[in-house]
Formats: sequence, C-alpha cells, structure tokens
Amino acid sequence: GADHRQARSASVQELLFGDGAAAVTLGKKGVIAKFLGAHSIFRDLVDHYRGQGAKYDYQWEERWVREEGYFKLVPNVIEALCGKTDVSPGDIDHFVMPCLIRNVRENVAGKIGIPTEAVRDNLLAGCGETGTAHPLVMLVDALQDAQPGQKILVIGFGQGADALLFETTDRIRDLPPRKGIKGTLANGTVEKNYQKFLSFTDKVDIYWGMRAEAGNKTRLTAAYRDRKMFSALIGGKCKKCETVQFPPAHICVNPECRAKDSQEDYPLADSPAKIASYTVDWLAYSPNPPLVFGMIEFEEGAKFMMQITGFDPDEVEFGLPVEMVFRIKNFDRERNFRSYFWKAAPRSNSN
Repeated sequence: GADHRQARSASVQELLFGDGAAAVTLGKKGVIAKFLGAHSIFRDLVDHYRGQGAKYDYQWEERWVREEGYFKLVPNVIEALCGKTDVSPGDIDHFVMPCLIRNVRENVAGKIGIPTEAVRDNLLAGCGETGTAHPLVMLVDALQDAQPGQKILVIGFGQGADALLFETTDRIRDLPPRKGIKGTLANGTVEKNYQKFLSFTDKVDIYWGMRAEAGNKTRLTAAYRDRKMFSALIGGKCKKCETVQFPPAHICVNPECRAKDSQEDYPLADSPAKIASYTVDWLAYSPNPPLVFGMIEFEEGAKFMMQITGFDPDEVEFGLPVEMVFRIKNFDRERNFRSYFWKAAPRSNSN
C-alpha cells in the first residue's frame, strides 16, 4: 500500500498526515506469520471525503466519527472475527489500529478485552498517518517486534471496518536483518525549512530558473527494454574474468579481457558501496538543492556515476559507505510523469 495525501497549509491534517508505503511478501511455505482469518463490516458512514477534482479531504466532526464509527463498528468486527477463529481478545499480543483521534485505540481495546500493552504505537510522531498504507506500515512495525506464536490483530477503518488476524511462526527468528519501518525512521532526516516543505508538496509556485526547463521526457520504450537495469539495478558479470560492471554491455569492461557477450546478470541493489568521488553542485537544477552526485564504487569493483542523497552537503566525504535506495529521479511536469532510479544514501546500521 502507498499513499500521498495533500493537506491545507496550517491545518491539523498537515501536522498529522504523512506520505508512506509498505509491502509484504505473500506465500504458503516458510512464512513468518500465518493468516488465521478475517471479517468485514460495511456501513455507509462517511467520516471524510474528497470530491472528484478536489485537492483536499473534507473532514467531519471527530466526536461523531469516534462514537458512531470507531466505538461501534470496530468492537463488532473484532468480536465477529474472534468468534470465527476461536481466539479470545485477551490472547491478542499486538493490536494494530490506525486512528488519528486521541485515545480511541486504547478505549476500543479496553471495551473488547484486548490487553493495554498490546496496543501498538500509531507512529504519528515518527512518520505521520500514511493513509491507506498505514495498517500495513503498522503491521510491518509490529512484525519487527513480534516473537514466535504471537497473535497480531490488524484493523482497517473506512465505510465500515475490516479485521485481519495473524499468528507469527518460529521462522520469524530466522528472518535476516532488514530496515523495515524502524530502520527507515531511524535513518530519516529532519527538515526544518517550511518553505522547502511547501515546495515539495506544490503549495507554492517556485521559479527554479532556466536549468529546470531542460526536457526530461522518459522514453518508455527504452525504460521497458532496459527495465532490469533501471528498476532492479542489474549489472553484468563477465563469465570469463568475473569482472562486475554497470551498466551491462556486450563487451567486458576489463581491458585485459574484452570478452564479447560473456556477461550474466548481477544484482547490485544490495551490494555494499562507497563514495569514490563527488561533486556538490549549486548551479544544476534540483528540487532539493544542492545536487550531489559522484562516482560510486561497489565492493565487487563496479563503478558508475549516480546521485547521492540523504547527506548534509557538508558531511559528504570520500570513502563514506553508502547503500542503494530507489527514489524519484525526475518529475516531468508537462506530462505529469515521475521516473525512478537508484541513488546512493548513507548506509544504515539496520541491514
């Protein structure tokens, strides 16, 4: 799930909303959490809406949404699910329920018999409420804390309520370390420039200068043809001399080899790398100036130029360890198209 909601400047929603996304892998074998069951209730209760063509949501009164929505629908859907799965509310170890209204999650848990300590942090202080993505964001956060045999109840609210129940397995102990929600938030940076924030959300019309007028139309045919290289950062490894390079090519880059058509796919997205050289450019266009780019050298020896992100410009140094992150490369405003590519970011301690 992913969401990017706009909010009026100086509104409560601007303080509470966040942009975010989360994803999980589904399967039948080797899972870290078993799906035990689900239940849904439909109710034509409109707590907020955004009309066609409108930029912002219209919010209804919190008290009514709390009393008629959360306090009536959520307990009902939980009771129905517990009846289906023969699980007591008191057996819930992690209660995942996104809600912007204060104390609602704790009150619902108390009414239904879910232990207070099972109520999960809604992450408003860390990333804000990420809309449709937030139940999954909170689920991933819960999985990072969960132990084998624990039950996780996930609630979705809107035009009714949905409840999903999971139980973690012993395989969760064997899950390789990854950033997840906790690592991502820990690696975040604080932006204190409100004007810059407004520019990110297109709430102010900024003149970026002539350099921003350069065309950045994405050639969709080329993007499709080289999709493995662009989307998965797949390089090439020579089967003759084992030289790794990016981008892959028909001829090996090793001057002592130069073998033709000898390369096999080699993924670089998770490979350790470091900054070999860099430039901090205050003249080139960037929506978040300055533009920082440089030569990135991978542990396997591959090198190529790419943008560097996540650093204070004054902190960029030769030899700093970096990791690959998939980010927006360009935004073609004329055709309203965002293109993505990989950038080098500070290496986290949670991988």
